[in-house]
Amino acid sequence: MSKRGKILLGVGGGVLLALLIVVSASAKGDKGADVRIDAVGRRDLVAAVTASGKIQPKKKVDISADKTKLDFRVLTSSTKA
Repeated sequence: MSKRGKILLGVGGGVLLALLIVVSASAKGDKGADVRIDAVGRRDLVAAVTASGKIQPKKKVDISADKTKLDFRVLTSSTKA
């Protein structure tokens, strides 16, 4: 393949990638759900919702001992008198 062909292929790929990015960005029409923010206070329950799935923490911390075995040694004197 000639140098000119490689350059045209690279430019064409770049244009195609830019076109895909523009189409993808414009296709995201869903702006999300509307939410209401109010001060904390006692109120009636508005809605009860259920969800399937599993609750996962953002950061998992593993709490464990550094050593799994304690080594107790008895010091004895083995000298003869």
